[in-house]
Amino acid sequence: MNSASKVFSKATGTQSIYRCLTILKTVAKYNESGVRLSQLSREVGLHTATVHRILSILLEEGWVIINPDSKTYHLGFELFALGKAAYQFNLRDVLHGALERIGHKTEDATYLVIQSGYDAICLDRVVGKFPIQVLTFEIGERRPMGIGAGSLTLLSSLSNPQIDTIINSNAKRYEAFHRTVEDVKASVSHCRRVGYGLSVKTVSPDTIGVGLLIENSEGKGIAAISVAGIAKRMGPKRREAIVRLIKAEIAAVDKRYLKSLKL
Repeated sequence: MNSASKVFSKATGTQSIYRCLTILKTVAKYNESGVRLSQLSREVGLHTATVHRILSILLEEGWVIINPDSKTYHLGFELFALGKAAYQFNLRDVLHGALERIGHKTEDATYLVIQSGYDAICLDRVVGKFPIQVLTFEIGERRPMGIGAGSLTLLSSLSNPQIDTIINSNAKRYEAFHRTVEDVKASVSHCRRVGYGLSVKTVSPDTIGVGLLIENSEGKGIAAISVAGIAKRMGPKRREAIVRLIKAEIAAVDKRYLKSLKL
């Protein structure tokens, strides 16, 4: 390859990367409502065929997703996973002590949960000392948003359009948990009314969990802490006591540590 060809190849490669990043930033700008191909093409100033070609690669790699009904593009799970990787260990470090204290006092399993697209991910877990533990969520495991107390809490903190998009997209996946779209919407309404997520025999039979939202200094929900136990140990009075305990631990976290941890 001569020097002219090398210069051309380098410039073309750089241009492709720049175009790809510009498209991703624009999709992110409209991520809540989604953006159609024609609008995206106008926004980035590229021909529709060029944008479609780049989107096809991003779709294949999971960096963007497309809503099959509205034909709108949104950020994909893989991009969210990259973002989580940038801060998740700091988040675990900041909150692990709180999980340990909650787990010690309740003797039940305590979870730290974050959102990743339409999924919730278990970021950390502390096992309690009670002989029967509810260990239904492994660290690094995913489940549909709205399933489980922590996941439900995160879902409930979003805007109504975001909630509708996530719930409708996860409709088929809810069937594995014997839940319907209407069930999850009702749980969201209950969570917003009482101020915490309540999961009753959803993830597994005879188990109950409660979860509360963690916000950064700007009021943005970034994670949730939940406690899960067998149903006979999780009566209304004990649930309320656990909710107060989690609230106290969250309140004790210095929000300055969470300021840069944005979703």
